[in-house]
Amino acid sequence: MLGRAPSTVSREIKRNGGRRCYRANKAEQAAWDRAHRPKTCKLAETPALALIVAEKLQLEWSPDQIAGWLKSTYPDDESFQVSHETIYKTLFIQARGRP
Repeated sequence: MLGRAPSTVSREIKRNGGRRCYRANKAEQAAWDRAHRPKTCKLAETPALALIVAEKLQLEWSPDQIAGWLKSTYPDDESFQVSHETIYKTLFIQARGRP
């Protein structure tokens, strides 16, 4: 009914108190707490990089394509390189309503 694999649901329940104690609101808060990063995202720290990534996303480039292009375009400048995982995470966090 949830559209998720039974193993995924089982892990979620076990991670958040078991069948007798599971509460969705507490589980959601725990997920946000686990997702909290101690440092600021590279795209938030580097507005020029964020602008380049946003422009490529508007052109429907994938995060993998963007990361590869940045690495080849700025091979000696790590401040203008970002992994595809960072781009995905940034998109996911924005989709969840976080800045």
